[in-house]
Amino acid sequence: MFKVANIIFLDSPVGAGFSYATNNAYLPGDTNTAKQAYEFLKKGYILGNPVTTKYLEDQTKVEYVHRVSVLSDQTYESAKGSCHGDYRPIAAKGNAQCKKSLETASKCIVPLENEFVLESKCFHPSPDKWCLQYYHGRMSELWANNINVQKALYVREGTINQWIRCRGHNNDEFNYTHDIDSSVSFHQNLSMHPFRALIFSGDQDICMPYMFTLKWMKKLNVVPNDVYWSPWFLYGQVAGCVTEYSNDIYNLTFTTIKGAGHVAPDYKPRECLAMFQRWIKFNPL
Repeated sequence: MFKVANIIFLDSPVGAGFSYATNNAYLPGDTNTAKQAYEFLKKGYILGNPVTTKYLEDQTKVEYVHRVSVLSDQTYESAKGSCHGDYRPIAAKGNAQCKKSLETASKCIVPLENEFVLESKCFHPSPDKWCLQYYHGRMSELWANNINVQKALYVREGTINQWIRCRGHNNDEFNYTHDIDSSVSFHQNLSMHPFRALIFSGDQDICMPYMFTLKWMKKLNVVPNDVYWSPWFLYGQVAGCVTEYSNDIYNLTFTTIKGAGHVAPDYKPRECLAMFQRWIKFNPL
């Protein structure tokens, strides 16, 4: 049993998990969720494969899948030339050659498991077929809806009928308003305050490639220091590549988690635990 830190777990947005509201706070959306989450920030924060900019993940998917040998050089160069380096769906409007190139690329991307390029595609999940994405959601629902678990977590009885994973982004549950196209400006603001930040990305994630994170991080008020894309190790094996950024008051650590998918601790729990232990103790990865 590892004892590393005390954790306050925040169900977000309001209505997700065990959270609830009895007043006007029950208005889930980007702006309200960001304001409520900001109240929890004290000395630092951690982000895992975060979404920050609308369409940017589409922009980097083509680049990423080419980098991991899913797209041929010919297909990639065709898309790069005809789309002028802009692979967002909106950029293909009115550009027949770009649209054709992206359709060709899509035929290679769609059959892959979006959250972990090395995993088998979860086409028809069922209890008798192994599928990580199915069991990821199913097991968490069984655990969280167990009455003994809820008692141990001190969930107020009668507030939640059923715990549903990712409930806050399920429009069938309640209307969530995406009213922020980009949260980069919020991160820019945080980088002007005395915070420590740890951002990590599983390097086998297609839906939020690590390249996506590197692109928006360039807009922050930080510069790399002496530690730049350096391997870090666990049990003598490379666990990822780390870069340290800073300015006068703000410090940011970015690292990949080698061999991990979108929810990195699911795939590489030992590496993610070591990453967190070292970071929270102010030790280098």
